[in-house]
Formats: sequence, structure tokens, C-alpha cells
Amino acid sequence: MPGNQLRYRVALVGEAGDTTSITVNGSKVAMPNSGCQTAAETAIYGDRKKRAPLDILVFNLTGQRQFSTLGDEELAKATSLWSTCMRTQSEQFNSPADAISEAASVAKTSGTSSSGRPRSIAVLDATCRAATNWDGANADASERALVRAANTFSTQLHQYRDL
Repeated sequence: MPGNQLRYRVALVGEAGDTTSITVNGSKVAMPNSGCQTAAETAIYGDRKKRAPLDILVFNLTGQRQFSTLGDEELAKATSLWSTCMRTQSEQFNSPADAISEAASVAKTSGTSSSGRPRSIAVLDATCRAATNWDGANADASERALVRAANTFSTQLHQYRDL
């Protein structure tokens, strides 16, 4: 099987080390020079060095700092309500991520994830999310962040669309 995987990889992206280095947002990225994927991309898009940085930007758009939901006032309010809800049930978490992390940590050390403390945290988290519409606020904050990122990178997104 490993031989088949190697043949597949070579057919797809070429031999290891057969790459061209391009700069994307100040970082060097290795781009394959051969293989059927390279041939297809060249046939469809033409200049790969022009398209690749746009492709990387678009596919990693949610990782851009402009996409962050940190500082979103509506999400901060919902998170505060969620935290208050948890405190009424004697749980001291600042965010759903903190509760999930704690439940995972306890499950990992206790060897159980379907009963006891991890289950209790999960049930309270779900209850407080529903009571405070935290998931809706998070989705709205993500949408606002995506709009900010799209506005920041509008030129690149239009170039990508045009390709």
C-alpha cells in the first residue's frame, strides 16, 4: 500500500523537492512544478504564480486577523449572559470554549466522556447556550468578521473571482 500512496502523490503533485518558491503575505510557500494537479491548474488558471497567492488567501481567509470575533460587542454580551447562566448552576467558566476545554481535560484524565463531570458540563453548556442564544450571537459575530475580512481583501477576492 505505501508504494501505491507514493505513486499517487507523485502523480498528483510531482516528485518531492520539485517545487518553486513563491512569497505569500511575506512567507515563502513551496508550489509544485509537476503532477496532474499542477497541469490542471495551469490549464484552467494560466499563471500559477499569480493565482497561488490569491488561492492561499481565499482558502485561509478565516485565519486572517481581520476575521477575528474578538472584540465583537454583541458576542461579548452573549458570552457574559452565558457565563452568568453557568454561574447560576455553580460553574465558573468565562466562555463556552473554557467549558469545553475543561470537560475534555476531565474526560481525558478520568477516561470517561459519557458520564460524570464532563457530561454535567456539556449539559449545562447546552442549556445556557439555548437560554442565551449564544450560538446565534456567535454566528452573527462570525458573519460580521467575514464581512470585515472580505472588505479588507476585496481587491484580492475580486482578482480571484476573475481568474
